[in-house]
Amino acid sequence: MRRRKQLMISIMIVLLLTAIAWMAGGSQQQKTQKVLAAADYLPAGTQLTSKQLIWVDLPTHLTSEDHCYDLSDVESLWLLQPLYSGELLRQERLGEQPGGLIYPNAGQGRRLMTIKLQPEQANGFWLTTGNKVDLFVIPKNSSLSSEIIQMNSIEVVSVMGHQNLAPAKNNHDYIRSDALVCLDLSTEQAEVLSALIDSSHIRLTVINES
Repeated sequence: MRRRKQLMISIMIVLLLTAIAWMAGGSQQQKTQKVLAAADYLPAGTQLTSKQLIWVDLPTHLTSEDHCYDLSDVESLWLLQPLYSGELLRQERLGEQPGGLIYPNAGQGRRLMTIKLQPEQANGFWLTTGNKVDLFVIPKNSSLSSEIIQMNSIEVVSVMGHQNLAPAKNNHDYIRSDALVCLDLSTEQAEVLSALIDSSHIRLTVINES
């Protein structure tokens, strides 16, 4: 009788411990909520579509009002800042118009200026985003001014409109297209270049230092 009683007590203890463990495990399971994130890198100025976004399960205690939870609310809106793969979408980065874009490396007093250059003026367009160049402003008419203005360590933001070299009709020469080169300048540099660009030759030399 005593052994039976002890056995019953042991079974009850096991059941009680099992119930406590189950309850403890259940309480540790975090509640999550689905929020929208970028499926891949999306540059500023992108108009959002459903194919560019993914759902991410985020613990509810990490969510905020700025996160985006409804796909219909964000489709066709414009990104004002770049978004990296897997990065959560935030309302503060969205706009109804493409204006007011925030470009890479934006900073106080920085100006983006795009100039049209020939290949021989820009290292044969062997340029890419992030290259550093020295820019030379050379007067076309030396009788009016002989001063050469040099701007050092200018960052190339983008090279646009350049096409591959194409053979000409005689199969010896090559037709070279010009290109637009976007540069990251200070306010003062942008003012100087704007004032002198029509009366000067522009040359870029790529900084090739390790």
